Amino acid sequence: FVQKGGALIDIDPRPYQAQLLQAEGALERDTNVLAQAQMDLDRYRAAWAGNGISKQLLDDQEKIVLQDKGTVKNDQGTVNYDQAQLSYCHITAPISGQAGLRLVDPGNVVQAAGTTVLVVITQEQPITVVFTLAEDSLGQVQTRMRQMHTLPVDAWDRSQTAKIASGKMFSIDNQIDTTTGTVKMRALFDNKNGALFPNQFVNTRLLVNTLKG
Repeated sequence: FVQKGGALIDIDPRPYQAQLLQAEGALERDTNVLAQAQMDLDRYRAAWAGNGISKQLLDDQEKIVLQDKGTVKNDQGTVNYDQAQLSYCHITAPISGQAGLRLVDPGNVVQAAGTTVLVVITQEQPITVVFTLAEDSLGQVQTRMRQMHTLPVDAWDRSQTAKIASGKMFSIDNQIDTTTGTVKMRALFDNKNGALFPNQFVNTRLLVNTLKG
């Protein structure tokens, strides 16, 4: 069982660290180039104020400063991108759940555009159960859902002799399957004791109404 944010897999970060180092070097270099161009611009402005240079030299230097600012901004974007690429080398769990058997081993090569699955995490707490309802019964269920907003659902084993867990109606599909005349529904279970397991077959009992007296 892994918690959300827990470490799962580390990919060799050295190529991405080298790219980030190059990008940071370019940013540092161009930042200093910009600083030098800005100092020259300040000198040119002082010289222009004293009629020591032509207006053309001052205008050219102002454009050089703007060009260097664009270069620095571009370098900063490259650094940010390389930092993001490096962060992907440390893969963490996006959700809390049960991790399946690992599908890669240390030393295997994985690619960003590849189809290799590294590991599958299945959420179990809470867990949902999908079941079907005959379309003839849909009307009374919808009416009751509008009144109660949710309905109790019990999950039973395959032989319908032992109740596994109790939950609540979560949602109803937006269309009826014309091949079976049924509509899919989803129920939510806390599953604190882990009694329900992913892809497990269960029978469901949906309590729509209670006739009193």
